[in-house]
Amino acid sequence: MSYSSQTKEELCRFEPDSVCCLLAELSGIVCAAGSVIYRGGGDKRLSIETENNAVARRAFRLLREVFDVQPQLVTLKRSRLGGRSAYRIEISGSEASFVLEGCGIEMGQRRGVPREITVRKCCRMSFLRGVFLACGSVTDPEKEYHLEFATPHASLASGLFALISGMEDGMQPALAARKNNMLVYLKESERIADLLTYLGAHSSAMELMQ
Repeated sequence: MSYSSQTKEELCRFEPDSVCCLLAELSGIVCAAGSVIYRGGGDKRLSIETENNAVARRAFRLLREVFDVQPQLVTLKRSRLGGRSAYRIEISGSEASFVLEGCGIEMGQRRGVPREITVRKCCRMSFLRGVFLACGSVTDPEKEYHLEFATPHASLASGLFALISGMEDGMQPALAARKNNMLVYLKESERIADLLTYLGAHSSAMELMQ
């Protein structure tokens, strides 16, 4: 298992203290990995896709606990992944609208950081945790120090940059473009360890520092 996958598995075992943090984490997952498909009659389907089984199970559980909806979990085979599995969580109709509204996502608007869900510090960290689970990665520290969030949504990248920059420990992320994505990333080992600790990956942070 890669260091990045190990870190995500640890984060998926993290238990926030409050319901608002569960919502913020789910909002981060939906903002970063969710897509909406419009069907006939104004109906819509919310789809969350990930290549990580632990993240899929986490998103499935959060949807049921926070919104009391009944999502469907579909396993896919992706040729671009060498035949490995990917996972899709789907919700349709009024339940999809309910979840999107609850997560602070307004369709037709640019996908950014929902202010009303990230007012408290604990919720900002939970939102970042959700986004990292959905679109983040961290390099094996034996090779190099690099943690990044990769998203096609420029407004989300700008919001993440502002959230991380505003942390009291003087985080200094960088912002860059790569192909069709915007990247928000950290290169300093100490700052990466600090961020992993804030997100709840204490063991992974300790391993990096050692």
